[in-house]
Amino acid sequence: MPVTGLDLAELVTPQPCADPLAFVLDVPDGLQQGRGAWGGVATGAIVSAAQQVDPRPEMAVRTLAAQLVAPVLVGRAHIAVEVLRRGAATTTAAVRVRDDAGGSLAHGVVVLGSPRRVGDVPDGQAGLGVAPPPELAAGPDAVPVVDIGPPLAPGFTLHLEMRPIVGVPFEGSTSDTVGWVRPRAPLARVDAAVVSALADAWWASVMVRLDRVRPAATIGYALELPLDPTTLPRTNDGRLVPLLHRGRLIAVRQGFAVETRELWTADGRLASWNTQTVAVIK
Repeated sequence: MPVTGLDLAELVTPQPCADPLAFVLDVPDGLQQGRGAWGGVATGAIVSAAQQVDPRPEMAVRTLAAQLVAPVLVGRAHIAVEVLRRGAATTTAAVRVRDDAGGSLAHGVVVLGSPRRVGDVPDGQAGLGVAPPPELAAGPDAVPVVDIGPPLAPGFTLHLEMRPIVGVPFEGSTSDTVGWVRPRAPLARVDAAVVSALADAWWASVMVRLDRVRPAATIGYALELPLDPTTLPRTNDGRLVPLLHRGRLIAVRQGFAVETRELWTADGRLASWNTQTVAVIK
């Protein structure tokens, strides 16, 4: 039976092995997106493994570039980290996710870095050309929660609270998607791995342009974190305050779609900037 009430933070945290560069990830039932688990499980685990290899508190995740090459099936996945460079201010790590037979499932390169001084350039996105979505003004409480799940949606959506505003799959219209999202269950913590998973929570923007049901899979994923994930607000019971997702379809060529995705806090801070390449499957 599918597992319910999953703590997303614990889900995407692989467990260390005797080898300090090796980890295992137990993937429960109920997270499927097609044959394998939701891609956010893999990206979150990649980030978490890199952080565990360099746990210095000042070394925050700055960027992730990943390729999702095969489904991560229910059961155990194996994660190996190669530290490409560990410096005083920056660590770069290559992280590989494999199945029991050694087959490649996902690969990512994570860059961690300590804070740096940038002169007179202030933190944040104010004045830099990234306008907050207008839908932020109403707040999440103005949008009802929509029950989403199988058979119309992947199984993993049962673990998410989603409040769609713009862009419904297979309606053949807009190129944008907007809506509020958060895990249904409380979180033990909020970190870069959690944000990495949530950046992949919403359906691809290209699916809104399609006028009939077609499966799609993320094959390329890049994430930037302009906001410290640990500052994302939670409610008194440990639940994440909803984040506003905004996705934009940029271009399509021969069945491969490129889109940008943003997650915004309810008080108008840009939490993540994500680009994805999505393959539309015949």
